[in-house]
Amino acid sequence: MKQFSDLINEEIDKTFFDIVDILVPWSVYLVRCSDGTLYCGISNNVSKRIEAHNAKKGAKYTRTRLPVSIVYSEEIGTMSNAMKRERQIKKMTRKQKLQLCQS
Repeated sequence: MKQFSDLINEEIDKTFFDIVDILVPWSVYLVRCSDGTLYCGISNNVSKRIEAHNAKKGAKYTRTRLPVSIVYSEEIGTMSNAMKRERQIKKMTRKQKLQLCQS
């Protein structure tokens, strides 16, 4: 069994981003653009990210499709896992994405 000091040292060895992931969970989100299309992204602060999209400071895709509104959000945990989930969602058909929004 590991000693408490060993566990602390392992935590200290983690990178800054690993520690941030522990403190601030990441989410994957879907927004509906003004033209009806769906955009998928990740963030550790979804409401702030939506504000950025609507201020034309978000993804290039959404800048010409404003305003956007949140239709789905799922807290994932780490940035790495959020990126994996984002890839899964982006591979879905539009119908599957809309079903996800209703779940």
